[in-house]
Amino acid sequence: MAELVRAPIDVPRLLEAAALHAARNGARAIEGYPNVNRAERQPPAFVWTGFESTFKRAGFSEIARRSPTRPILRKALGRGARVAARPGATQKRRRSAHG
Repeated sequence: MAELVRAPIDVPRLLEAAALHAARNGARAIEGYPNVNRAERQPPAFVWTGFESTFKRAGFSEIARRSPTRPILRKALGRGARVAARPGATQKRRRSAHG
């Protein structure tokens, strides 16, 4: 039986893709709820949301901190920012339910 090999996750690239997807769909910002990097190894259950340093390198800024190890980070995507469409994709203009 073949052994399953997992490729490492490129978190900065994943964050950039999330921001691009959100911007293309009208979001003004995205948030992350990572953990603070600590010197000792942490169990995966506590770090699956990512590390603060990775989010900050990707352009996120701290907006709140509810505990010493859990910052709330946000990346503004720019109101009305134009985001290039994927090649071959068509953009649809969404109408707001309020007008």
